[in-house]
Amino acid sequence: MTHDYMTGAELQALREACGLDRDQLGERCGVQGRSIKYWETGNSNHGVPADVAALVLEIANKVDADSQDKIKRLSCVSDGPVVLFRTADPVKNEVASRVYLELRRRGQDVRMVAFSYPTYRAWLDSTKQQDTPAAKHAWGVLLVKEQAKPHRADQPA
Repeated sequence: MTHDYMTGAELQALREACGLDRDQLGERCGVQGRSIKYWETGNSNHGVPADVAALVLEIANKVDADSQDKIKRLSCVSDGPVVLFRTADPVKNEVASRVYLELRRRGQDVRMVAFSYPTYRAWLDSTKQQDTPAAKHAWGVLLVKEQAKPHRADQPA
């Protein structure tokens, strides 16, 4: 079903489903975040512009497709944990979050770590490895060990 116009609530729901805040969507649309806020709350004299509606729908469709594709590809991994990365890109983070939650729901061993390209590049250089999916996974497994530390209160006395 298609609609001629997008409501502000639909814009907000899609924006949030893409992992974007108002300023981030505004930046992608070439407007300020407050414009997004006005459209979402219905405080604008005009509805959601067609180009903004089309862009947020395109992003939402890409997030859905990328998430489903990644879930399919990673569902059959059985040797060790699947390691997903959080980056500075909110849309990629939304995909990673959806994949993480779905694989966990299925009982698969999945972990998520913060990705830093300069740190990864330094690790590649120090280990004399090429940038491959296998190398990135190996580095991710090392990051799980570094980033999954017990909280002081959880440590034995």
